[in-house]
Amino acid sequence: ADGRLRRVCHRWRWALDARVVQLRPKVLVPELLLRFRALRVLDLSRSSNVSDSNLRALVSVNPTLCTTLVELNLEGCKEVSSVGVEHVGRLRALEQLAWQALRRVKTSGVAALAGLTNLVRLSLGARACPASTLVAAFAPLGASPSLDLGMCPHVTDRGLASLASITSIQILDLSGADHVSDAGLLSIGKLTRVHTLGLGGCKRLSDVALANVLGGLSRLTDLDISECSQVTDLCVMALAEKLRLESLSMGLCCCMSDESAFALASTHSSCLARLDVWGCDKITNRGVEALTVCSRLQRLSLAGCSKVTDTGVKSIALMESLTSLNLSDLNVTDTGLIDALRPLSNLVQLNLLGCHLLTQAALTQLEQDRKLPLDIAWSNPTV
Repeated sequence: ADGRLRRVCHRWRWALDARVVQLRPKVLVPELLLRFRALRVLDLSRSSNVSDSNLRALVSVNPTLCTTLVELNLEGCKEVSSVGVEHVGRLRALEQLAWQALRRVKTSGVAALAGLTNLVRLSLGARACPASTLVAAFAPLGASPSLDLGMCPHVTDRGLASLASITSIQILDLSGADHVSDAGLLSIGKLTRVHTLGLGGCKRLSDVALANVLGGLSRLTDLDISECSQVTDLCVMALAEKLRLESLSMGLCCCMSDESAFALASTHSSCLARLDVWGCDKITNRGVEALTVCSRLQRLSLAGCSKVTDTGVKSIALMESLTSLNLSDLNVTDTGLIDALRPLSNLVQLNLLGCHLLTQAALTQLEQDRKLPLDIAWSNPTV
């Protein structure tokens, strides 16, 4: 039978290949996975029938998965509860696990992860279990775990206090944790190995606390404080002096002005690779011009910086390392855009949505002048 199926098409030939190491099935049939003895990555985020019973069968029917599977994605599998996660806890070789939006998983399910001693990345997303219950799961983890609690509604200062004992955490995402205050931030300050930190949307954090606590995380290189509405120039200036950031997101930090750009230009000219200041309407042409000294800058977003005009955009021509540029909702003209982008030979991605002063002629000329293909997002307002 296998021989006849292999002759149907290349897709069937691939599906019957026992050497397959990665699968993303639309329907989970545990018995069929017996064929794939070398399976290492299983993405069930598109599977329509993932349930507790199917996960139990997956582990029972395929015991080899306990030693071969290193990555499992259960994102959006809403029928899975703590019972199903307990079966996942038998997959001892797992290094990466994602289960965003599994709202039926409670404390017992989290505790079942304690046996996954090889786990280095755990993405939980929006879920019901308080952060304090994660201590039992994370205590035995390896040297460099990553914890994604983005949009978790129940992350509080108390939960972060319990996480502070897990000093092995290096990547922590708390985006949207609007219950976290300065007291919770003090607990984050104890995670001295953290190099990537997401605090976007944590609106209760003060600029003084951010400057004092984050300034002590000497390994921090990637920081997201977008929508932290209390961030001021003084906070950014203090962080610029204490840290050497490679990536910084400050979108909608509306109290921030050109002074922050000046501070980054003077201290981060040789290390900053990604900068996002979307919606910071106090940034002007002077701030953009100051950033031209950042020789390693590859990704820049000025979206919604309403005071930036052609003058500021033209100065971007000096940022020769740029590969991605977001100028959406700026009042840039054809001349300003062409003058800015003509020298940027490395640019591959450009966002011009909402730039209503541009015409199709400018974009056509831009594409003709370039040697490399350019992915442009733009909607013609005249159409």
